[in-house]
Amino acid sequence: FGHDVGDEYIRNSCKILCDVFKHSSVFRVGGDEFEVIVTGDDYINRDERMKMLRNRIEKASKISSVKEGKASFAAGIAVYEPGTDEGVANVKKRADVAMYQNKALHRYGA
Repeated sequence: FGHDVGDEYIRNSCKILCDVFKHSSVFRVGGDEFEVIVTGDDYINRDERMKMLRNRIEKASKISSVKEGKASFAAGIAVYEPGTDEGVANVKKRADVAMYQNKALHRYGA
C-alpha cells in the first residue's frame, strides 16, 4: 500500500513498543523489525508486558486510520541463560526462533 502506509504502521508500532516497555531500550533494527532489551520492571513483568503488547497492537489495528489492509504482528522473547549462552547473539537467535514460530502460528494456524 506504499511507503506512507508502511511508515504509519512502523511509527505506531514503535510508539506502542516504547509505551509498553517504558523502562527498556527499543531499537529499530531494520525495515519493520524492532528489538527490545528488556530491563528492570519490564523484565520482571515480561510475560505481562508481552500480553499487553499483543493487546495494544490488536486494538491499534482495529482503530488504525490506515484503511488499507491489516498489519500482521509476530513477537518472540528469550532470556539470557548463564552457563548456556555465550553472549547476546545466542539470546537474539532464540528470540528470533520464537518470533518465527509465533509468525507461523498466526499465518498457518500451526
